[in-house]
Amino acid sequence: GSSLSLNDYENLEGLTFYPNPVDDILTLDAKKEIESVRVYNLLGQLVMSSHPKAIHCEVDLTNMQKGTYIVKIEFIDALSSIRIIKQ
Repeated sequence: GSSLSLNDYENLEGLTFYPNPVDDILTLDAKKEIESVRVYNLLGQLVMSSHPKAIHCEVDLTNMQKGTYIVKIEFIDALSSIRIIKQ
């Protein structure tokens, strides 16, 4: 078997995201509607927020500084958190 588990790429909500590292546009795909997307820097400061209300969304990170960010994706009944690198 592989040393990487499914959870490295996909969580229980069926969420996939790419690319990572990201240059400009982060694409999110889920099996159910994404209520909100919030991007935080490592200091815990909210740097971007959107409410796509869709199963597919694109997050424009073009103007963000290089570094690591935490993206919290909220569904009606769940919350998922992913770590991305902006290059």
